Amino acid sequence: RRSSSTLPTQALYLMNSPWVTDQSRHAALRVLQLASSQQARIENAHRVFLGRRPRPAERQLAESFLSGAKSDEEHLAAWSQICQALYSSLDFRYVR
Repeated sequence: RRSSSTLPTQALYLMNSPWVTDQSRHAALRVLQLASSQQARIENAHRVFLGRRPRPAERQLAESFLSGAKSDEEHLAAWSQICQALYSSLDFRYVR
């Protein structure tokens, strides 16, 4: 069993590591390939990363964040940031 506490270094690593940033970009490319609609992509990303459907507030936040992306490059960058946020989330870091 894993401890219920978290180390600040673990969270900082997931937020700042070039390796995690690179993996987030690869994950974003995969998310974009696997579904064509925004809602399906959000759903799939949450299922793959967290093993569950997104909560309504999470879905709304992702949709709002993605709405600011105008070009394909901005869209990929936004998805990369979403993937990195999912990697950094408590739900991803802890096995329940």
